[in-house]
Amino acid sequence: MKKNLNPFVSIWRSPRETVRSVLVHKGFWVIAILSFFGAWASALYASLDAKNSQIDENATFTQPSLPMELASSIIGGIASVLIGGAFIALLYWGIGKLLFKGQGTYLDLYKGSMLSALPFYIALPFILAFLIIYPNEFYNNDLNFDGVAIFLYAAVVVLGLVGSVYAFVVTIVMISEIHKISKWKAFFTMFIPSFILFIVIMVIVVVLFMGLAAIGG
Repeated sequence: MKKNLNPFVSIWRSPRETVRSVLVHKGFWVIAILSFFGAWASALYASLDAKNSQIDENATFTQPSLPMELASSIIGGIASVLIGGAFIALLYWGIGKLLFKGQGTYLDLYKGSMLSALPFYIALPFILAFLIIYPNEFYNNDLNFDGVAIFLYAAVVVLGLVGSVYAFVVTIVMISEIHKISKWKAFFTMFIPSFILFIVIMVIVVVLFMGLAAIGG
């Protein structure tokens, strides 16, 4: 009988055992709620330094209000868990089955894909604190920071990096565990759809830029 682990703690020490425990002891919606905290942090992280991340440097940046940012990031987190998880799980399921004879079910890969977002939760308190206390600095990292702002910004960046690395590790372990394949095969099961999506996005971006250039010309 697999132990019922606390995923917020065990994910750092024993990711494989955590995946096993969660799939056995947690229902779909419990996993979705647990994973939401990581996905929410990731959605907020995407808004960090938004003023300097605009494609058009000359465009006017309109800073969102706190309620607007919270609402949009919550919606983004939910969409990432439910819709993004459903889509990426389909790719993991199909590629794992076709290329590596994986044994995992789509539902287990769906739940596992949602769980991959969990490690980002460690950054959530610091991201929220930075956003609430220093909203101007949150959206524009070129501004002068005081000591507390520097600490919060550093914590957000470092913990965001840690969350990203661990999400990568958890994803490989999750695919390996559910599909019953080696970690190398799990890596390529993850890499292939990610590479395809990257190419598709790049093509879309290039086409959009060419279209905008043609309109502007």
